[in-house]
Amino acid sequence: MNLDSLNIITPQEQQTLLASPDQTQSVTIDPQAQLFLADADGFAPEQTEFVRADDDLWLTEEGQTAFVVDDYFAQDNPAPLHGVGHDGQHYEYRLNKDNVTTDTPVTAKSVATPTQPPSDWVLPGLVALGLLSFAGFSRGGSDHESSSETLGNTTSDKTLPNNAGAVTIAGTPEVGAVLSASVKDADGLPATVAYQWLADGKPITGATNNTFTLTRDETGKSVSVKINYTDNAGFQEALTSEITAEVIDQSGTGIYVPKPLTDLVIDVTDAGYDAKGDGTTNDTTAIQKAIDAVADAGGGVVWIPKGRYMIDTEARLKMRSNVTVQMTDDTVLEAIPNGAGSYSIFRFYNVENAHLLGGTLVGDRDSHLGTSGEWGTGVNISSSSNIRVENIVTKDFWGDGFYIGENGSLDKSENIVLYNVVGDNNRRQGLTIVNGDNIKIIDSTFQNTHGTAPAAGICIEPNDNNLVSNVEILNCKTINNDGDGIGLYERVNAINNEIENVRVDGNEIIGNSGGIIVSGSVTDSTITNNFINTMETDSSEPGIRLYYDSINNTVTDNTVLYHGEHKAVRIDNQDLTINTVLRNVIAGNDEDNHLTGSVGSDILIGGKGADIFLFQGNLSDKNIDKITDFSSGQGDKIALSEAIFGKLEGDWFAAQGEQINTETRIIQQGDNLYYDADGSGSAYSLVQFATIDETVLKEYNFITINPL
Repeated sequence: MNLDSLNIITPQEQQTLLASPDQTQSVTIDPQAQLFLADADGFAPEQTEFVRADDDLWLTEEGQTAFVVDDYFAQDNPAPLHGVGHDGQHYEYRLNKDNVTTDTPVTAKSVATPTQPPSDWVLPGLVALGLLSFAGFSRGGSDHESSSETLGNTTSDKTLPNNAGAVTIAGTPEVGAVLSASVKDADGLPATVAYQWLADGKPITGATNNTFTLTRDETGKSVSVKINYTDNAGFQEALTSEITAEVIDQSGTGIYVPKPLTDLVIDVTDAGYDAKGDGTTNDTTAIQKAIDAVADAGGGVVWIPKGRYMIDTEARLKMRSNVTVQMTDDTVLEAIPNGAGSYSIFRFYNVENAHLLGGTLVGDRDSHLGTSGEWGTGVNISSSSNIRVENIVTKDFWGDGFYIGENGSLDKSENIVLYNVVGDNNRRQGLTIVNGDNIKIIDSTFQNTHGTAPAAGICIEPNDNNLVSNVEILNCKTINNDGDGIGLYERVNAINNEIENVRVDGNEIIGNSGGIIVSGSVTDSTITNNFINTMETDSSEPGIRLYYDSINNTVTDNTVLYHGEHKAVRIDNQDLTINTVLRNVIAGNDEDNHLTGSVGSDILIGGKGADIFLFQGNLSDKNIDKITDFSSGQGDKIALSEAIFGKLEGDWFAAQGEQINTETRIIQQGDNLYYDADGSGSAYSLVQFATIDETVLKEYNFITINPL
């Protein structure tokens, strides 16, 4: 409280009540009493505020409680207050329920009426001990002495109603912009206010200042700020601002999309461009005009806000160098149905440093007007370089979701990144790569491809005289495609086409007809750390397959789940000096599975059911498979190919400690299984081909099979 003291001066006695800085003084007055206000100089303070709380009258100054007059407004004609202005004029402050509300205080100045003091008043000298003096008088001098019953003064813990604070946010809800919190409180603000910024109602880590710079993490979310403090009247405040509009990102910058060359941003819906985004209007010309304007200005961002924009895919949106087209998560560009066999929404042709960021592209596969062709694409990148495509969905196209290659006599595409993109329900492929170098496909999903072959999630398939090299497919998902999850195909009848140095690493290949298939002249490539699950399909393709012409490739540390008689890993060329296959995990399900590591030292997990563990690869110290869960009781068998182990006759099997003779070919020593070509049992003739955990085998645990 700012008041040092408060005077109550009654007739004759000049009774004084001192105000306490820690407590509000409560007074009950006689209905006939008159009240007199004065400040430290004896004048009525013009800024004293009158507040009504139920029937009580509250007197405040600068948000501080001075006095409470109990039941003042319960009287039919409440006694007026009096005071002397600085001009010497006597003023009356007549208060009632009509001019003093419970919501809004009124000042003494606003209700002051000049008047003469009552002639029968006895006005003693005022001794002002504080900033505000409050005197009670009765008519007729000493005939009406005040008493504790009629004037009364007591000390209580009553306080004024809280003048609730408010917090507002200033700033534009746009990535990179600074939002500022502004706090107001009539009771006064403390030196310290606690702030917590929120995105869609959830706390933003580390955002605890009165300002906050918006990042891409807030894109599409509404921001607010919550504050906590104790005001100068002692009230605890916990306030939350109104939310902003959804944060937009017009920065033109992504994880891989670089900062634009200029700060220019053109909104395609602005006057002069006039795209509608209403799902009906053909917006191709409007958007193309914005792309051309940004390119002609030296680069920048074309901003396509929320809406559904219809695109003539035969005319195409032609990307220009140094232009970034940025869209919101709720921006949709939809193909106007046509009968063309080849089209695209965005076409990159002989451009550089051009990028797409955000949005959804929708094709016309369900409303296509023709029956021929298979090359209608969402994004076509041809003979272009330094291209980034990020956070974009392509779905329902007549051909591919994404295409990377060359066009005519121009060169291949180079330095391309697709990051966090989705190709869904496209007719031919999720992604096709035909001709290019230094291409990265990262954290992306390609799913539900069906309609025309190859129908793969990702397909690398160079044409005549094309070379696809230095490709990384990292941490992607290919799901439920009619073709292979990932295919590296040298076209059968193509001339001078090659695939080299492709790394397929950390991907999930689930529910496709085939897993990872390598066919033709594919060299110096690596397939590692992938998870392949074909359990829900009826395909006869293995989880991973390398055909004969593939050389100098490495297949390591993959996990393959499959069922039935499928092969998990098949290497048609069994020469491990040509391809390296190591440490792959092959697992079945609860049904009867046929599992083979083919080549390489693999881990075989049968699961439940009567499983067959096949050994049909060339024997070497690089081709020793481990069986982790062999169960004779479930009917598991170890199948040995006659092409590798020969005809097994007579006493061909010897377990630990059993007699070995010239007919013995398979020997178990501890957990290890060996092939003995001459039955000598010599360490020089033994070649290990398997490890089996803690199981002593019998001859009936084996079967022989004819060569495949």
